Order: sequence, then C-alpha cells, then structure tokens
Amino acid sequence: MTAQPDSQTILGQFNRLIEDLLSGQLQRTRFEPWEMAVLLDIEGASLAGAVRRRLILGYQHAVQRQFGSGAARPMTFSQYLCAIDGRRAQRKPPARAAIARASSKTGTV
Repeated sequence: MTAQPDSQTILGQFNRLIEDLLSGQLQRTRFEPWEMAVLLDIEGASLAGAVRRRLILGYQHAVQRQFGSGAARPMTFSQYLCAIDGRRAQRKPPARAAIARASSKTGTV
C-alpha cells in the first residue's frame, strides 16, 4: 500500500507544476490525479497572455496561504476565481448603487 504524501510534499509538487506551466516547460508524462484536475481547470478558464499569468501567480500564492493554514489539497483554480470575484464584488459596489447613494445624499436624481 502506498503512503499518502504529506501537505508539504503536495505543496512542493503544486509549486513545481505551476512553475512548469508558466515557463511552458510541462514535459512530464505522469501526473497525480489532483494535478490533472488543476491543469484542466486552468485550461478550462480560457485565459491568455498577461492576464493568465497574473491570475495563475495569484492562484499559486493563494494556495500557498491555504497550505499555511493547514490545507491538505490545493483549492481548484475555479474556486480561486470565484473567491477573487467575490472580494471584488464586496470591494466595489456597482456604479448604479454608488450613483444612487450619492444622489440620495445630495437630494438629486
């Protein structure tokens, strides 16, 4: 029976996977199931160029923080994207809401 790798081993594998992906040097032929899930999730997002690189680096940092808090497996890229979308929504109110608040304070419409 094969022993399950510890979280530090998985984090190391995750970091290597992301570094290989960003450098374009993904030449392995064997992947763990969770690594395939990460790769398929990233590719499914259909991102390109600098935006793709920035989001993947942000994802890597988020997973590192997650492992620092005791996680055993990395979150999915989709979960990361949902989390940052949720933070953006909390931070930036829609323009209509901001205009409505401003006009209610001034009494104009």
